[in-house]
Amino acid sequence: MHPRLAELADDLARHRAAVLAAVASVPADDLERRPAPDTWSVAQLVDHLRVVEAGTARMLARRIERARASGVGADAREGSVRGVMDRFDVVASATKYVAPETVWPRDDVTAEEALEALAASRETLLATLRDADDLDLTQVKATHPAFGELDGYQWIVWLGQHESRHARQIEAVRDQLAGQSAGADG
Repeated sequence: MHPRLAELADDLARHRAAVLAAVASVPADDLERRPAPDTWSVAQLVDHLRVVEAGTARMLARRIERARASGVGADAREGSVRGVMDRFDVVASATKYVAPETVWPRDDVTAEEALEALAASRETLLATLRDADDLDLTQVKATHPAFGELDGYQWIVWLGQHESRHARQIEAVRDQLAGQSAGADG
């Protein structure tokens, strides 16, 4: 795999590990509970990640096919692209983003279903990255609803950062639910 894609695949694995650790820190009885009517449960947050990742993989696959058909060649550069989204501070930004309905989770999803589907979406994404190994992903572009036009590398970096942002949110939901339980017990 091209060094840039290999680097990003490693980053995706690191971000996914943060999500799975956050989920594992939530008591099983709380995984499908919403801390408030207008917030998502942990299972729904995981399902949202699946919807976003699967949709991004499909979009990238289409754009990669078009790029290949239009003659885009290999990326001759091997330098890191890890920092291409740093200016947006996706993980730590206090900016609240409202997800479009197209990437909302299922209302009745179980944690088990969401986690299985998330693992499947990652396999699809990695297959898409392997297919892009011979292309310069700076030439594969699509518009993100919050960040504007991003190239293929930026989309992949964003996916990982999006997961880490939601890992933090999962921990916050865990803490809210624990506080509610403590309040009910006291």
